[in-house]
Amino acid sequence: MSSTPAKTLITLRQRMSWEALDAGVLLWRRNLVSLLLLFILPTAALAVMLRLFLPGQVWISWLALWWLKPWYDRMILYPLANSFFLDTAGTKKAVPFVHFFRGITGDMTWRRFSFSRSVRLPVRTLEGLPGQGARKRYRALSRGGLEFGIPLTLVSAGIEALLLISLILFCLVLISSFNPDYLQTVMTDLSAIEALMFTGFCINTIIIEGLYVAMGFAVYINARVEVEGWDLQFLFQKLASASPSR
Repeated sequence: MSSTPAKTLITLRQRMSWEALDAGVLLWRRNLVSLLLLFILPTAALAVMLRLFLPGQVWISWLALWWLKPWYDRMILYPLANSFFLDTAGTKKAVPFVHFFRGITGDMTWRRFSFSRSVRLPVRTLEGLPGQGARKRYRALSRGGLEFGIPLTLVSAGIEALLLISLILFCLVLISSFNPDYLQTVMTDLSAIEALMFTGFCINTIIIEGLYVAMGFAVYINARVEVEGWDLQFLFQKLASASPSR
């Protein structure tokens, strides 16, 4: 009696870097509901707390939400990695949580402005490599396209900016449709405009950050396939799981 492996979420094969982003989008879509729930609660709670306790320092709320993105990235990465390894790699165990805080100090300080953080994050949090070991790993995976993290960050920033503008314009159109008089008040009240932009920024962050981490994780996986031949490794695992039981 034999068992047929379930259809995998992502076919492991060598891809161009831009094509690897498509795999990340697919992974993000597959886990969209859980990611939104995971991200909405802390983001909304933090935004409300900042507005309530620092009403006269609105710039702090903008800066805090933006600065804490590396922390949220780690929260997003683990469910994505579990979904990938359990569905695609055919592993039986979830990704260990023990390396969640690995490198968090650097990510929140000198690496905060790194354009490659989404593709390098799995090396620290999933593989658990510190310091020199992580740097050697980056160099090894760079041969497989890990440096694509820089254009990925630029593209994500562009998408985030376009989405923010679109959200604000959509809200203004809705307001003008239902209450044109209130629209004039909004357009002349700087605090109302700032509140509208901040709300759009929060929604934007919730949507785009999960997509950004998913695409970075896909580039990381693609680099491992290129360098280590993961496609063959997982093929052998599937053949072994499909062998007749005795």
